[in-house]
Amino acid sequence: MIETEKFHVVDIGDGHKVLTIRSDNIDEYMGYYKEHKAIDGVSISWMSGYRLPDISFLQQHKYIKGIIVDSNKIDISGIQSLKELEYISISDNTQPIDYSVFPKLEQIDSDWHPKVIISEKCSKLKHLCFWHYKPKSKNLTELPNLPNLEFLGIIQSPIESTKGIGKFTRLKRIVLSYLPKLATLCDMENLPIETAEVQNSKQLQNLD
Repeated sequence: MIETEKFHVVDIGDGHKVLTIRSDNIDEYMGYYKEHKAIDGVSISWMSGYRLPDISFLQQHKYIKGIIVDSNKIDISGIQSLKELEYISISDNTQPIDYSVFPKLEQIDSDWHPKVIISEKCSKLKHLCFWHYKPKSKNLTELPNLPNLEFLGIIQSPIESTKGIGKFTRLKRIVLSYLPKLATLCDMENLPIETAEVQNSKQLQNLD
């Protein structure tokens, strides 16, 4: 973490550093962003001092590679035009978002809800973590084929099995946590998994 009297930069891993944006002087914050080449993303949160109703200021900064948004009070519709994005984290937000419009996207950490769209167009995606994923199938068959996916996290979800996970042929790491109805781990036998973390899934019975 890098912190000055005004600017707050956080290393979020994988070589990414994000600058917390307050709404009191956005031009000054974005000037700092452009002066520091190690920073490649922005963090926007009501709790951290962002008080504008939307993120329209980013229309002038379409070069950013990453964004973190943590608030349902902020209109995130403007995010759809940021075609350079490589990583996105959206939490506490139930607004529509189509992840397939970002051609360079490699990482998604997001609350899931019915207005979230993810498709096979997300072909560069390497990291996908969904909270509150509620597919009708109660498994992973409804997730699209993502040929480069290496990490999959499913947190606080009612899924009952991992059926469908076998399509992620490059999957190296999985995190399954707080899945109270998960009873069966299956469809993994041909995957190159190096690490599997399964936590707080009390109904788990079978490993097929």
